[in-house]
Amino acid sequence: AQGVGVGSTYAELRRAYGTRPPGQGEGAVYVAVPELQMSFCFGSDYYGRRLELPDAAKVTAVLLLPPPDVAAAEPLPRPSQTPQL
Repeated sequence: AQGVGVGSTYAELRRAYGTRPPGQGEGAVYVAVPELQMSFCFGSDYYGRRLELPDAAKVTAVLLLPPPDVAAAEPLPRPSQTPQL
């Protein structure tokens, strides 16, 4: 991802990619980069104020997204159904 990852700033992400406006969900603010099939998380500090995300806000996590045309063949197992190794 052109050197952008956890610890990078919102400004660095915007410079490297044409990003969408910040979105929010599950208590955190995210910025999607569709061409990478990735979403960059900026944590919960700006939840409810996503459009105020400052240039200095730092990426706290990176989510990898499935292609839009791929449907899950079956749901993921619940933790209680995960085989123990």
